[in-house]
Amino acid sequence: MIGAGGMGEVYRARDLRLNRDVAIKVLPDAFTRDSDRLARFEREAQVLASLNHPNIAAIYGIEEGTAETGDRVRALVMELVDGDTLRCPQPRHLALAYAKQIADALEYAHERGVIHRDLKPANIKVTGDGAVKLLDFGLAKAVDEQSLLRPDATHSPTLSLGATTAGMIVGTAAYMAPEQASGKPADRRADIWSFGAVLFEMLTGQQAFVGESISDTLASVLKVEPDWQRLPPDTPDALHRLLTRCLTKDRKQRLQSIGDARIEVDELIAGRHGRTAPEPSKRAWNSIVIGAAAALTLSLVASVWYLRATQRGPERPAHFSIVPPPGVSVAGGGIVSPDGTRIVFGGFNPGTGASLYVRDLDDPAFKPIAGTEGGYFPFFSPDSQWIAYFDGARLKKVPLSGGSPSVILGSGASCGSWADNDIIYFCPAFGAGISAVSANGGEPRVVTSVDRDKGELWHGFPEALPGGKALVFVVYTVEKSFDEGKIAVVSLPAGEKRILLDGARNVQYLASGHLVFGRDHDVFAVPFDAASLSITGQPVRLLKGSLRQLRSADAGGVQRVCRRANGVLGSQWQR
Repeated sequence: MIGAGGMGEVYRARDLRLNRDVAIKVLPDAFTRDSDRLARFEREAQVLASLNHPNIAAIYGIEEGTAETGDRVRALVMELVDGDTLRCPQPRHLALAYAKQIADALEYAHERGVIHRDLKPANIKVTGDGAVKLLDFGLAKAVDEQSLLRPDATHSPTLSLGATTAGMIVGTAAYMAPEQASGKPADRRADIWSFGAVLFEMLTGQQAFVGESISDTLASVLKVEPDWQRLPPDTPDALHRLLTRCLTKDRKQRLQSIGDARIEVDELIAGRHGRTAPEPSKRAWNSIVIGAAAALTLSLVASVWYLRATQRGPERPAHFSIVPPPGVSVAGGGIVSPDGTRIVFGGFNPGTGASLYVRDLDDPAFKPIAGTEGGYFPFFSPDSQWIAYFDGARLKKVPLSGGSPSVILGSGASCGSWADNDIIYFCPAFGAGISAVSANGGEPRVVTSVDRDKGELWHGFPEALPGGKALVFVVYTVEKSFDEGKIAVVSLPAGEKRILLDGARNVQYLASGHLVFGRDHDVFAVPFDAASLSITGQPVRLLKGSLRQLRSADAGGVQRVCRRANGVLGSQWQR
């Protein structure tokens, strides 16, 4: 046996027919004695089995057998999830990464009319590569649909079925929405409440609602506000506001869609919300991982442009300015096309939100790219004709010649690179490794895995090398700050990763044979041989302090990067 809960005992088993490991959840005896109830359960289980999402543990089927006593036994056959149940507290960067995946799963199910009804840390598993899986999705309704209408909340399936200890009962009650605690039917807003309760616990290590007995706990849910003072002092105002909107007792005043919560989490991860503290701690990764990367990417744009301009000959100027449209701030990275003719960046306008903007290098005016509202962190196709970007957790692409965006990957994506062989490498989740997917869509595959035994936390910012035969990226560890990542390389499709350089926050490969990266507030370049996948010289600092001083409209700062590259590296940048 590998577990037990309100739905019965859970066993690890082997499916000999399909040659895979599965989880077998034995259903309560009541199902074998009540044909109507069993029929209702099977109808509901068919709906649940139709859910297909990377953050939802799948239901494979219902099996029937006979026990040694001669009694009939019914069991659910489910996806076996290797991992631990959600532990609290979590560092804020991981809490947000997990919350994003939870919200993705809930949003997917809600759009299909399925509500979890029993979301709590015990029903959330985290795999070794940082992926979240929600267990027992919707089974509370499937087990006993009629009990949802009973006036006594203690007869809810989340409290009654198999809950044999007070700890188990109170543990479930602590995450019930007030309407559930009052015995009223639950809708999707009950899941939003539970999402807020789980997020609160991830941030504080303590339940939002506690009591010594089930009655005390339910009374706390109905009458008591969470102790907001338990939140860390540097909690962003936007995160505090999200929690209060999820944990509003009146469900009419509560956040109405989990998709809105997912958007808020995306914004927090991207660092586009303010902080309560004036200076971020080095270990406050949730706000600086992507926010600082955007500033770095913009600074590196100047170096990339200089290199590509000189590769085509000295007649092109080696410096230029990046000035966003009035009222627009750079909020999601900037990149120069491989053919050196365009710049695209992710911008944010307080009135209209995020979008992608493009300009030709011989035209100073940036223009929004139609259909890319909500987009950030763009990157070009190798032929410079397409832009791939992220919209929430979705990976999309749009032709620059005109046309509507199309979805490449529906969920779980950020930080991408488009290889010559039409494969896109991306980060499926903060806290995970690198994955790959065809630029035309399809099933993603894992390329690198985070090595927890070595203290690795995340693999980020992949950069495909020419020919699609190798990948460079940054490895971040638990012990180090964001500025102290390690540049790594892996040969494809299934090579082992190798550390190239310590002390980097991002990396870009240039066809001249260099890696450009950020370290602290400075921009560096180091010679790199793409054939042997090795560094062949010492890093050279292009500009000191540029990542601290450079701003999106600082044309002089961009020009200084270019001139510094010219003076320091000279003809090394030529083909």
